[in-house]
Amino acid sequence: MEDNPEALDRRRSRFEQCQTALHFAVARQRYDILDLLIELGADLEAEDMNGETPLAFAMLRGDREAMSRLHAAGAKQPQAIDTSNFREKMTELAGSVRKGVPMILVADVARTLDWYTSIGFREIARYGEDGYVNFGMVSFGKAELMLNMHGKPGTHDATLWFYTDRVDNLYQLLKSRRLEAAHLQLAGEPGDVEPIEFAQDIEDMFYGARQFGIRDPNGYILYFIQSKDAPQ
Repeated sequence: MEDNPEALDRRRSRFEQCQTALHFAVARQRYDILDLLIELGADLEAEDMNGETPLAFAMLRGDREAMSRLHAAGAKQPQAIDTSNFREKMTELAGSVRKGVPMILVADVARTLDWYTSIGFREIARYGEDGYVNFGMVSFGKAELMLNMHGKPGTHDATLWFYTDRVDNLYQLLKSRRLEAAHLQLAGEPGDVEPIEFAQDIEDMFYGARQFGIRDPNGYILYFIQSKDAPQ
């Protein structure tokens, strides 16, 4: 600030919603930095790309400590719309939702996109800057999956489920792909076949479904499942 007073008004990139330093301090729960920024005269009413001030941002996150400090500094409280008959209004708005799409965090979005397309998924989005892919999206039939950065390889709490009426056909095709890659490995040939790791062999489950699972390069397990009511 002493060398460059304009630094107080700098913004983060659009991938961080053009947040100010105050927003950033709230996001990281750095209350010491928050107090320092307030003392230095940071704009309490500066809005991010979503139109949220630092106080509104703290309120949405439920951060009482940041809320109290910003409010004591004179930040204006954002206005809320009328929420009477909340449940009825939510029920009405629920009719506007057409689908839900999961997003998983991966270590390398570009490599993950390549792996999914190598086993038959269709790439429907790939975004990035300066040659670095930071977001992607794939589909398989009517199922869609978003891929975002900052993930780590390894085991994950989330698993991905794809419902089909041709689970045995999918199993045989993916199994053959796995065997093809294994034959090349045994022969000492590099090949260009992406390896597929089976996390669960095909099995008739106690709940009446038939399923198998494969693991993607990030450790997520993709289950392909056919319910007992689906045609054989």
